[in-house]
Amino acid sequence: LGTGRVLSEEIGALEMYVRDGTDFPPHNLTVWPLARGAGLFYEGIAEQDVLAVLADASLRFQPDPDRIILSGASMGGIGTFRMGALYPDLWSVAVPIIGYARPAVEPLLTNYENLEILQLNGALDPLIPIDRAQGTTDLLDTLGLRFQAWMLDNRGHEAGGYAYDCVYRDLPNRVRVLNPARVRYTVDPAMTVIDPETGLELVHDRAYWVSGIVVADQAIHGTVDASSLALEQRGVDQVLVASGPARGAQG
Repeated sequence: LGTGRVLSEEIGALEMYVRDGTDFPPHNLTVWPLARGAGLFYEGIAEQDVLAVLADASLRFQPDPDRIILSGASMGGIGTFRMGALYPDLWSVAVPIIGYARPAVEPLLTNYENLEILQLNGALDPLIPIDRAQGTTDLLDTLGLRFQAWMLDNRGHEAGGYAYDCVYRDLPNRVRVLNPARVRYTVDPAMTVIDPETGLELVHDRAYWVSGIVVADQAIHGTVDASSLALEQRGVDQVLVASGPARGAQG
């Protein structure tokens, strides 16, 4: 994922990242969605574009569906946090480069229960300040999620170009979790998009073996925390369905 501008001169800027994007073993394929233009932050039609590109590339090239890596730089790093939270069961690992979790995505970070995050930022980045990046890292830690984070002291917004060996090299060996013992998934109804005029329909109501999640009327979020008693390794032995306070409510 990245800032996509069709026929833009900025496409030439990809050269500085070419080692990161192409220097995987020969059996790997890198696909760059353009996300229907710049500045959409992978919401609405930009979110749909990522899903469409994934479906098209999967049909054309037949990759291993259990080894699909989600990654992006800059706005793509922000988009990685968002797309990973909304669709955690599509990816083997999430690698946000010079990004952070925006406030709307923070309540959804528990959706990463079964998807590891490898976060990389530069301490001198003028676009993603260190406090924002570190704030996301601290939240991942507080939530008890699986993650690794690198803050490169002497790098800025170009930090992704300096971490191939320690971050990217073993990514193809990561395998998607298909049938986890525990599923935590939070839904934000505000992120649902249903537009009959354009046919755009983005509904986030399922993950792994949980589906049909419906958020209570006027609730800000709805959360499912469920464990399968049929699986040997389970994190908890209860099923909890909860929702947040109504929009505009106090306390």
